[in-house]
Parts: sequence; C-alpha cells; structure tokens
Amino acid sequence: MALLLSVMGVNIVHINLVKANIADFNEKNHLSDITSQLKINHNHFLASQHNNTSINQPCELVTSEAADNFLFTLKGQHNYDIDSLAFTPDGKTLVSGSIYNKINLWDFEKRQLKRVINAGKDGVNTIAISADGSLLAAGGGFSQPETDKTIKVWNLKTGRMIFKFTGHTQGINALTFTPDGKTLISGSSDKTIKFWNLNNGKLVRTLRGHTHWVMSLAISPDGKTLASAGGAYKIDSDTAIRLWDMQTGKLLKTFPRTPEAIGILVFSPDGKTLVSSTGKLQTNTTINFWDINSGRLVNNILENAVSLIFSKDGENLLTVNSSYAVDLWNISNGKKIKNLIAGIKLDNDQNIGRIYVSAATLHPDGKTLVIGEGGVLSGYRIGIRQISFDK
Repeated sequence: MALLLSVMGVNIVHINLVKANIADFNEKNHLSDITSQLKINHNHFLASQHNNTSINQPCELVTSEAADNFLFTLKGQHNYDIDSLAFTPDGKTLVSGSIYNKINLWDFEKRQLKRVINAGKDGVNTIAISADGSLLAAGGGFSQPETDKTIKVWNLKTGRMIFKFTGHTQGINALTFTPDGKTLISGSSDKTIKFWNLNNGKLVRTLRGHTHWVMSLAISPDGKTLASAGGAYKIDSDTAIRLWDMQTGKLLKTFPRTPEAIGILVFSPDGKTLVSSTGKLQTNTTINFWDINSGRLVNNILENAVSLIFSKDGENLLTVNSSYAVDLWNISNGKKIKNLIAGIKLDNDQNIGRIYVSAATLHPDGKTLVIGEGGVLSGYRIGIRQISFDK
C-alpha cells in the first residue's frame, strides 16, 4: 500500500539547555515559559533532569531491537536531538536539523553528508522544502524577544542563502511552502502567522487571532485552506485550531479547544478531515480527527505520536511513536490494524528520557521510514528502516 506523507508537525520547538547563557534566564519567569513550549521529545529530556541525570554523565546503552535494528544509520553529525527531517521530492536528498546551529544535507543514495548549512545562533525548530525541491527554509529561536527570529531560505542546489525574512518578534515554530512555491508561511511564538513572497522577498500579510504560540501549520490538498494551531502546556492556553482562507487571509472557522497544546496538524488526502496530535507528555497524547465542514470532533486515538502519515487512499493512518513503535490504524473506527515495529523497552527507570524518537519522515518511495533520535543514549543518529504496509 503506497503511502503519502502529509504535512506533519515534525517542526519541533526546542530548548537549548546546553548553551552557556541558559544560566542567565530567570528560572521562574523565563525558563518555565521556554519549557512550556517543548514538544513531545523534550519532555523526555526534562524527565531525565528530574532524575538528576546529567547530559555529560557516562551511561549504559540500552539494547533494543527497535533502537538498533536499522537497515543503516547516518550518524556522528548531530550533537543533540534531531528535531526536523525532510526529503526533497526526488528522494535523493535528506535534510536534518537540530537545536544546534546547523542543518545537514545528506546524499541519501550514497549515505554521505554532502553539505552543512549554518542556520543561526538559536538553532533549528522547523524546516520546509518547496514542492519542486529547489528551496529550503528554516527557522528557530525561543519565545523571547531577544532570540533569533529570522527565517532563512536557501537554494538547495547551490547552498546559497537567497532570503532572510525578518518581522516576527519571537521564535519560529512552523514553516510551510504553498504548493505553487510562490509563498512561504511561518508560525511564531509571537502568536502570528506571516505570508512571505518568494519572488520579491516581501511580507504579504500577517494573520492574527491566536492568543498563544502558533506551533503547527498545514495546507489543505486543494491549496485553498490553511490550518493553524498551537498553545502552551497550561490550562488557559489557546489550543483552538483555526482555518484560514489562503487567498484572502480571512478566518473561516475556529474549532473547539482541546485540553492540551497541539503539536501536529495533518489534512487527509481528500481534504475532508484534519488530524491533530495533542498532549504534553508521551503517556498523555491524543490524536484527534476533525470534520472540516462542521468543525466537529469525530474520533480520537490515544497514542503518543511523533509523526502522522496518511495512506494514499486516506483510509488508514501510520503513527510513529516516541518509543520507536510504528502502528497502522483504521481511520473509520479508530482501531489499530497492526503493530509494524515494537516499541523500545527500557532496562530501568533512569533511562526514561535518555533514548527516544524525536522526528520521523517517509521517503517518497512510500516504504522507507527515516527517524531522528534524541536522548543521550541514542547517539543522535538518523535511522533508516524498510517498512511493509500490507494489512
């Protein structure tokens, strides 16, 4: 069964705890705000801190088929959680980003690193590749005004930066290109969404309506509707999904709020259903299915997904779990069809938060799954597996 990778929120918001200036943050007012916008994988890291586990301490490796049985790995080039992964449409180049200030471009066929791009002082939260594979965009930063809130766009063939967009007042959490490649859309911790013209480099419009961080963006298959969502991990956070007219910027619809912040948004191939993933902890994550026309919640699955991938016919959903599990679900009834890869089983409680999947994407061939690892036990590898999706 061929799969289609829909726009997914692999765009992971980061916390750079290893930078020297983190000690300068006021713990009550600043650090709590930053940690509030962490997505699934970094809650693992905070759990390890709670257990007094230092990132610099030596540790035993966890033996697990899920964590070790890869077709091959790309490793040694990242020093922290791999939070962003994306393929060029031809599948020849894999792009990976981390919280450090570099983006790696891999020759996927040769399994070699071919180029390193400097992303900026506050790392990479999100990357996007244009539909024709010619442009790469990246953004990073924190939810503070003094952070690096620029959006950079490179020519993928030459590696030359062609645009540097400024206008957001806080960090960038989500990026997506329009299908025609003429516009780049950004979502920020400053609560706004901006449209950038890729012909002249100018700001087209700014959408306002969210009252908290914009964490996720998705464009409908017909290119007419933009979905946005986000929030923070506190009770009064704005977690409502909003639908916007792509041509006019008009707010079309606001869905009911969910109990937790939204980290992933994906449209079904037919455009009739929007799927969101919510939750602040891996054990407390829900995948919600929304009817686009009515804005009604029609189904949900309890699953801690790092990635959501629709089947081409839209009848099934593939989820990649932070604990390495890969499952196939029936959309109509919300039941699991089968487990494709078993999750990791940690040898002791101290290893919780020290090895996990932090990002995942599917190769255009529809059968090669690529995951990015996080946690000090992982080695921050990129692991590749062949997946069969036959029922």
